[in-house]
Amino acid sequence: AVAFLGPSGQGKSTLTAAFARRGFPFLSDDCLRVQAGSDGVLRAEPHAPWIRLWDDSVEALVPDGQAPVVAPGSPKPQLEAGGQLPHCATALPLARVYVLGDGEAGSAAVAPILPAQAAIMWTRNAFVLDIKSPTVMARSFEAAARLAAALPMRALDYPRRYDALDEVVAAVLADLEAAGA
Repeated sequence: AVAFLGPSGQGKSTLTAAFARRGFPFLSDDCLRVQAGSDGVLRAEPHAPWIRLWDDSVEALVPDGQAPVVAPGSPKPQLEAGGQLPHCATALPLARVYVLGDGEAGSAAVAPILPAQAAIMWTRNAFVLDIKSPTVMARSFEAAARLAAALPMRALDYPRRYDALDEVVAAVLADLEAAGA
């Protein structure tokens, strides 16, 4: 499995749908839980079988004949998994994490992120309920440091155009292949 990290509106759900449309089942959208198994392998756990997309992404990526539904409490339409939008219901080893850039790149670009920088990215993108608790925050920082040391992270930037998605998918797959993942 791979994960995409970044601020709201950077294209994480769009990339998830683009990979799913190309036959790579998705595990989750909006939230990803990473757990270490008894064997020490970090696994991405599956979550709800839907993807929420803005209207323009729905128009570009929705499988023919699949109508999105309005997601309760969300301004985004929700696409249910199935058919041309496969969902994986089994936890999978997490091979890479891609942090999305600002979209200023002229073409898809993948670059390594150093572990210290990766720890900052994990911290920035973690969902922590009690940010006023020193104990909770210490655990969150420790988890970010462990994840940064154990899991390769890459910067991924690309032009935010739907016609660039094939190139982005190819760049991610080439990065994974080069790493033997």
